[in-house]
Amino acid sequence: MPNMKKIMSKGSYRPTITYGNRIKRSSVRKGTKTILALDPPYSRSKTIEEIIKIVREYESYICAVKINFHMLLSYSPENIRTLNTFVHSYGIQSIADIKLNDIMNSMFLDYSIASKVDGIVVGATQIPILKIISRMTELPIYSPGVGVQGGDMKKAIANGTAYLIVGRSVFESKDPTKFLRSIKNISKISP
Repeated sequence: MPNMKKIMSKGSYRPTITYGNRIKRSSVRKGTKTILALDPPYSRSKTIEEIIKIVREYESYICAVKINFHMLLSYSPENIRTLNTFVHSYGIQSIADIKLNDIMNSMFLDYSIASKVDGIVVGATQIPILKIISRMTELPIYSPGVGVQGGDMKKAIANGTAYLIVGRSVFESKDPTKFLRSIKNISKISP
């Protein structure tokens, strides 16, 4: 058994806070349930400096950024650490979206609960599934697909979505700040 007093005195001991608790804390502090998706084509050719500029511009409207797998592949580990440190300096969490493909029409809720995951991803366009899953578990539901993909943010939140993941709707908007502000205002009225 390691000497915890010695470890703590060196400052290397940090109590583990789950991702679920960290994003919840970020959401409460920022007053928003919005996660900004940094997905291609918006991130594919972006430098770390350009991504930092995007985060700096929108940080007051988001509680997290979702960093696409293809974007992560194009950066060095040092660049990823820099980006992650920068994001955290604004009290925002980061999500590494490391999947190769979406799982279409498949639910692994029992497995997810047994695995003690921090949340479930269900598209904002899947209102009947959101209703079912939100009744079956207290796990937070993360919902992409608002706006451009046809998901209605008010309906998604009313049916159990805890966090809205938006990307294209922001970056294709004529006024991205206004769009993010509207999401922040809508998510404030939800429980």
